[in-house]
Amino acid sequence: MKGALSAKLQELLHDEGVEIHPLTQEQIDEITAEANRPFSDFIGALTQFLSLFKGSGASHTDVAGRVRTERDRVFLDIFWALFDRYEEELLWKSTIDFDDMINNARDYVRSGEYRSPYKYIVIDEFQDISENRLGLLEDLRAQHRHGRLFAVGDDWQSIYRFAGSDVGIITNFQCGWVQPRASI
Repeated sequence: MKGALSAKLQELLHDEGVEIHPLTQEQIDEITAEANRPFSDFIGALTQFLSLFKGSGASHTDVAGRVRTERDRVFLDIFWALFDRYEEELLWKSTIDFDDMINNARDYVRSGEYRSPYKYIVIDEFQDISENRLGLLEDLRAQHRHGRLFAVGDDWQSIYRFAGSDVGIITNFQCGWVQPRASI
């Protein structure tokens, strides 16, 4: 409480013949980074799950129905607490995240509040699309009787699985009148 702990400890160590060699900030950072790695990895898993959950359009019930182990249940207990707090923070800040933008856009399109003037939709880098983003494109296309969706992508270049993309969407893509060309 008096702020004398460090000085007293140094004095006691000196009296016992202990040489003090303080660590550099770089050394301290290296030690703490390694010690915190499991925590950082867990935070990364929660963050990725948050994006995948919101981007999937799944409900709490859908996700809870997939619980198979105690570990799954504990993870979801932690996740739901984080999720609720995250959503409260977004609301408090009057903001939305990327997945909310897609979900809100889908709601606007489905309700007819937004009517796209475009009959033809062209998508590049289609290998990195998620189910929910594909749903938005299909909702837009469905607004026009002869609406068309033209997609360009390379399944070998799919790199955004962590963000919800599903390479199976491009490898199984069918738009009713044309089959995708198999990768070579």
